[in-house]
Amino acid sequence: MFLRRTYLESRFSLPNAGERTTDIAMKEPITNLWLEFRCANGATDNKANMLANCIDAIEVIDGSDVIYSLDAEQALAYSAYYCNALPNQLISELGGVTQNLSVVIPFGRFEGDEQFAFDPNRFLNPQVRIKWNLANTRSVGVAGYADGGLVYTLVATCMEGGATPSAYFMTKEIYSYVPAVGVEYVDLPTDYPYKMLLVRPTCAAKSIFGLVSNIMLHVNQQQYVLLNMRMTDFIRYNTSIEPVLHYDHEFHVADAANISFLFKYGEVPSFTCQNTDDVVYRYAGTYMGEGALAIDAAGVASGEVNTVAQVTGHCPYGVVVHNFGRRDEPGDYFDAPAFRSARLELTGAHAGGNCYISLVQARPY
Repeated sequence: MFLRRTYLESRFSLPNAGERTTDIAMKEPITNLWLEFRCANGATDNKANMLANCIDAIEVIDGSDVIYSLDAEQALAYSAYYCNALPNQLISELGGVTQNLSVVIPFGRFEGDEQFAFDPNRFLNPQVRIKWNLANTRSVGVAGYADGGLVYTLVATCMEGGATPSAYFMTKEIYSYVPAVGVEYVDLPTDYPYKMLLVRPTCAAKSIFGLVSNIMLHVNQQQYVLLNMRMTDFIRYNTSIEPVLHYDHEFHVADAANISFLFKYGEVPSFTCQNTDDVVYRYAGTYMGEGALAIDAAGVASGEVNTVAQVTGHCPYGVVVHNFGRRDEPGDYFDAPAFRSARLELTGAHAGGNCYISLVQARPY
């Protein structure tokens, strides 16, 4: 067995908003898909407008059967947890610079997994569908994304001469809501075993645990409680088993302006000025993923400068993950079909923002 990578879309030009569907026409099992989006910033700048904020849906479908469905923020976070590293991104606010977003859709436990893979022969009309709007954060133009600049690439990694897979991972958002003070009850599907649970609480100027304070998962009306933790402890446990992630972020920013990072917990930025000498930075927003940046140039509050931040941290876009056993051991996955019900209870600590719940399930053919 060997791997073959083939373009399904190769830097295809897209309009500023819309929907595009691409057929999956090969016959060989696919271990993963790789998507890249790139778009130039407007001539002036493009502040606090990551490309992931503009990709509303990434889906793999077969008619009405949804095999994979996440927005780009959750898709990038899941890619990082799958790869144990953040896929290469170019995130920049500088005028004229081309930003890019790189996302992996895994169907197996690892690249080349012959047991778990997407087999196009088992479906009638498999397709990849994307939905986007470059104006989600701000209007297209000189201070947003450049008009008509979005380009899309889609690559399938096929397994030539491999065994016929017996299952694949189905990944999709199953519930979203606006948090409020109190408990949100989420009934989870019990049709297939669980590999991974993804929870993304997000709200401006709020930490993850400042939005949701406790998470509980139980089956059969608390016959068994699989998880019941304060969100602070849940995140800290995450950081003990998930790797520290890294990326570079270019800002066009003045003293006292608010900046926002991709990581939403434990972010540690190291700042360098590109175009001004004798610049000193101070950032104190750790554990929210955003905060005011103090910039002094030669002892005086600075106007807008080009600043590169090398950032390490956890919880990309606020996504926290729970593994149901060892990721590469199917026998460890939670056997949800053996139970009548599974319920997630999320205790809200603040009214506002959004919370998204997604599941990775092992689905046999």
